[in-house]
Amino acid sequence: MTESRVGFLYNAANNLDDRMRILKSYYLMRCKEVSKGSPLPEKYFSPKVRCSYCYLEWGSETKIEVRSKKICKKQKKKISSRNEKKNLKKEIFPKELEQICSFCKKSTVVPLSRPKKEEKCEIKPILTEKRNIKEIKSISGTKHKPEKIISQKKITIESQINIYANAKEIFSLKNNNNTLANSMNKCPKVIKNSKKKKDKFAGLCQKAVLASVKLKEEQKSQNKLNLFLKPSS
Repeated sequence: MTESRVGFLYNAANNLDDRMRILKSYYLMRCKEVSKGSPLPEKYFSPKVRCSYCYLEWGSETKIEVRSKKICKKQKKKISSRNEKKNLKKEIFPKELEQICSFCKKSTVVPLSRPKKEEKCEIKPILTEKRNIKEIKSISGTKHKPEKIISQKKITIESQINIYANAKEIFSLKNNNNTLANSMNKCPKVIKNSKKKKDKFAGLCQKAVLASVKLKEEQKSQNKLNLFLKPSS
């Protein structure tokens, strides 16, 4: 029954607006009275989430201050007497978070704990391990192979190299057997262009025709003059 009552009051407070802060804080404070000393869930009622006096949530209007916790000299000596040098600064100079509520103007102090550093785990590359395994397998495989198989492989490789060298000599251009006799001796025929000669001959013929026409015209004109200048008998 208590859980259902607390849930009912909490839902009723959340449905109210921010203007009705008094009623909201009343419902949330009633949750503590209904629980009758039993602890409320820290997720919704912890001092990190809301004020421990009026039970209103922390908002943008709340004032926040970080201060160092005061420790007596005796406590400092006790802490320094320990051999744990790494945790000395954390224990001697702890810090607290003070939050001042904008509604009830009361402050709640929360101790700050530094986050633990994540331990770096060394991740070995997988590729190097695979390569090492392959190398070990290759070394172990070569030890157990017989000598006859290795000698046969060498002979086949040498024969392949000799065949390649012979093929290069056969197909080289320096070898006279690869050249054709007819193609080496005979020079290609040069076809001369006789168009220029034809053009010159045609031009000369045209000039001769024009000259003969001019002579004929001059002769005709002279004959006419001679007829005109003859004395009449």
